[in-house]
Amino acid sequence: FYITGEVANYSGEVAIDLPVEAALIAADGASLAGAVDVVMGLGVPPGGFAPFSLRFGARPAGAIDYRLAVGGANWALSADVALVSADALTWTDGSRFDDFGRLVISGIVTNISPDTIQAPRAIATIFDAAGLVIGAGAVDVGTAGTLAPGEDAAFDILIPETGGDPANYIVSVQGRR
Repeated sequence: FYITGEVANYSGEVAIDLPVEAALIAADGASLAGAVDVVMGLGVPPGGFAPFSLRFGARPAGAIDYRLAVGGANWALSADVALVSADALTWTDGSRFDDFGRLVISGIVTNISPDTIQAPRAIATIFDAAGLVIGAGAVDVGTAGTLAPGEDAAFDILIPETGGDPANYIVSVQGRR
């Protein structure tokens, strides 16, 4: 059982390691199960978006609703992080279903900047025909956690399950200087 969605950053600063917490709720308001993770991107730039996908082993009996919380008491925006994306990286992407019926987003990332990019990551958000987020995945790109100037690296993002029929997707690639 998954809760998948997308977080938007309406602040003027980069949101790094943004936590997302979900609780499955019973009719009496009691929390039956919980999951916590961070959004899939390295950061969420001002005006940007990042997907999340929280997995529960199974939906507990009696769960009728859920509650989401983004951020947290000890979390703060990070103004000093040099997050890079389309200003330093280009990429191609395509999709296919593997032999097990899982969606695979593949592509090639190129570092077009004069700097070595640290921790390059490709992130895919999957949408249904109504534009709702139904799946997401991310994978680190490159060797040894870097991408040198002019270097290319291939990626494959496996989306094991979706919450509907995929109609569209977007890929973003991020790194740090």
